[in-house]
Amino acid sequence: MGRLEDKVAVITGAASGIGEAAARLFVEEGARVVVADIQTGEGEALAAELGSAAAFVRTDVTREDDVAGAVEFARSEFGRLDVMYNNAGGFGARGSVTEITSDGFDATVALLLRSVFYGLKHAGRVFAEQGHGVVLSTASIAGLH
Repeated sequence: MGRLEDKVAVITGAASGIGEAAARLFVEEGARVVVADIQTGEGEALAAELGSAAAFVRTDVTREDDVAGAVEFARSEFGRLDVMYNNAGGFGARGSVTEITSDGFDATVALLLRSVFYGLKHAGRVFAEQGHGVVLSTASIAGLH
């Protein structure tokens, strides 16, 4: 029996990189995984490769309705939610603070911060109802710079 047997996880940014590796490991350990990503082709391909233990839902983590939808998709597809893995991310606005535009700043905050809030908010409601759940969030070493 795997360490995640009978668990259900939503993993944002699961179509590539760290999220893809996490999705593969979760399934290997017995979990069922919602591959939640904006990359439709890659996400669908990964879910198909992982078989019945995985399902894809297109999710733009900067949109609250999409994150809420991914949580609800996990419940409707797999009957529960045990893990919310806030992994989606990207580089965001780069450059000197004196040169970054307000739009660039807002887009970066939406991707790297607000998206995690959405995951906590919507998975948290499910976890409170169930009386259990785990939230994981990937952070970047860039935060130290």
